[in-house]
Amino acid sequence: AMSFSLGSAKIFLDLDDVEHRKFVRELAQPPRWPHWRLKPLLYLQVLPLWWGERAAVSYSNHAFVCSETDRQYLRRTMGVSNIKVIPNAVPWIDGVPLTTELNVLFIGAYSYDPNIVAAEYLIQEVWPRLARICPKAQLLIAGPRQEVIPSYQHPPAGVEFLGFVSD
Repeated sequence: AMSFSLGSAKIFLDLDDVEHRKFVRELAQPPRWPHWRLKPLLYLQVLPLWWGERAAVSYSNHAFVCSETDRQYLRRTMGVSNIKVIPNAVPWIDGVPLTTELNVLFIGAYSYDPNIVAAEYLIQEVWPRLARICPKAQLLIAGPRQEVIPSYQHPPAGVEFLGFVSD
């Protein structure tokens, strides 16, 4: 049994990702490393990661997640009730007009393999279908390290790589 105390200090935990679920999603992606046959052994890390997350949430006064879905999942699977939702996106910014341009924007850090896989899937599988329906549309890919996306060297028509965008 673990004992933990910071006296009267309050403990707040920011779970921007439910790490054990993120880890399982990453494991489900196609292997991108030379010793891929060892990949099934990585699933052995899921349960300890779950227990560690549960302990961290239990010891905190409040744990923050980005969605109601994550809050409900943690309450259901961990039996914790100290979860608060703080969305990491805003649905609308007052005073800023919406664009009428037909743009699709994908923002990600491409040092993170799932973002590379998602961007390439969007470019190769989704974008051609959307471009046929809406030929004036444009796909904008933003974020650092775009050169690792396979389509970066020869992007299809209507796809533009913006690099890092400061605002």
